[in-house]
Amino acid sequence: NIPDYFSNVYDMKKTEIISGEERLGDVSEAFETFSKTVERLEGSYSELESQFDQLNSQLEETNLKLREALDEKEKARSFLNNILSSVSSGILVFNCDGRISHCNNAAEKLLEISADELLGKSGEDLVISDTRPEISAKHTLDTGEEFNSEEKSLVVKSGKEIPVAVSTSLMKDKSGEVVIGVVEVVHDLTKIRSLEDEVSRVKALAALGEIAATVAHEVRNPLGGIAGFASLLKRDLSEDHPCQRLVDKIITGVENLNGSVTGLLMYAREINLSLCDVQLENFLADIVTYFTADINHDSDKYKINITLSPEDLQWRLDPEQFRQAMVNLLHNSIQAMPDGGEIDISATGGKMLTVEISDNGEGIEQKLIRRIFTPFFTTKRRGTGLGLAIVKKIVSAHRGEIEVESTLGKGTSFKLLFPR
Repeated sequence: NIPDYFSNVYDMKKTEIISGEERLGDVSEAFETFSKTVERLEGSYSELESQFDQLNSQLEETNLKLREALDEKEKARSFLNNILSSVSSGILVFNCDGRISHCNNAAEKLLEISADELLGKSGEDLVISDTRPEISAKHTLDTGEEFNSEEKSLVVKSGKEIPVAVSTSLMKDKSGEVVIGVVEVVHDLTKIRSLEDEVSRVKALAALGEIAATVAHEVRNPLGGIAGFASLLKRDLSEDHPCQRLVDKIITGVENLNGSVTGLLMYAREINLSLCDVQLENFLADIVTYFTADINHDSDKYKINITLSPEDLQWRLDPEQFRQAMVNLLHNSIQAMPDGGEIDISATGGKMLTVEISDNGEGIEQKLIRRIFTPFFTTKRRGTGLGLAIVKKIVSAHRGEIEVESTLGKGTSFKLLFPR
């Protein structure tokens, strides 16, 4: 049985070997198939990687173009905003609902409302009253009628009345057919109106000055004779003579009238400036010293303060004309403070020389401020109405301006502005 046993074992091993060879063949075939699959995957990966690189390159190029487009858009937006900010007229953009969607700085300043408060509001919400409400963006939106520099007056929230010129224009889409909003441009006419009033006033005053100069010369000659005869009469009368009092009144009246005539001639006379560099600290101190001596016994009732910035401030002025203007303003201040008070004089240099004279006197009514520089207009019992008119003329000769602020019962401030 042993040979049979080995024969059986041999057959079994042979079968196992054959089976192993078959399995090895299957593994080899499977490995070959796997290798071919890996090769195809590597090829596909390389192709995919190449496509990815190409797409990535295209994406970077697209992103670059997008960034450039955004930069251009931002530049255009910034450029437009700079233009809107630099325009002196107020610009309001209304959408189709009649609500404000955009505005510029000038519109905020004109209407005295911040941009946050303006946005989303309608035109009627911006002002207290409007003399011509039909001239508006709403009317243009409703009817399609556009306006060009139509004038009207607005009363803003602060109560200030502002003359304006209004223009409106419809905004349309790219097709030019669909309305998407309205642009309203509001131009402040306050300065123009002020200049028109100033031109009219100057023309009237020029004519008045010519007449006044003629009249003053005609009046001054007989005044001299009256004063001379009154002085002779006073000399011939005894000190206790009852007519002495009447003669004194004649002399005082002649002096007052002569002062008015002198002021009138000064106003009518053309001002020819003799400019030089004036050291203001000493100059203003001298003016105050002489002025205090001039008012004599009343000087103790008034305190005059001087402040300069910088302390060594100097400016190119006509010293005599400037002195006359300052003296007239100081007289005006003490007339507003019959019981005494304090006067502050300040001078500040920079692009403009600003000289401010402030008092704590009676003040001036707002409705009268525009008239105080008119010759012969006065609110004082003993005033001639020429002091401030002469100040105005002197400042104008220096190409300067005067600003006045006053509150009844609290005082008045005159600000003189002189350019370099």
